[in-house]
Amino acid sequence: MPTWDQQQLCIGATFSVAATNGQDATRRVSIEGFCQSVDYLFASVQDALEGELGGEVLMQERQLKSGLHEVLKLTVAVPFLFGVPPQLEVLNEAIREGGGAVERIRHLWLMQRA
Repeated sequence: MPTWDQQQLCIGATFSVAATNGQDATRRVSIEGFCQSVDYLFASVQDALEGELGGEVLMQERQLKSGLHEVLKLTVAVPFLFGVPPQLEVLNEAIREGGGAVERIRHLWLMQRA
């Protein structure tokens, strides 16, 4: 059986991670991409959140589409996500270590009237 490194990237699995700082829901970062295994990606992100960032997974949703396509959707809380230095790079590194390839990162700031 080939290892994960020998198999390279399987496009059959996609992910999206919606991150907030846990206090201000009007500021979010959305990370989307492809991964080899949703299980490896989830384990890597969860380890980084609990170990390095002091955050947590708020919601996890797994879907199986068309028999082969797996989708992982995570909502996570990362303290100091928008601090100095921002903790987004630690989250990106956890995604890469879990076999993920980031396709798009979106920053969302919702403005509210006082």
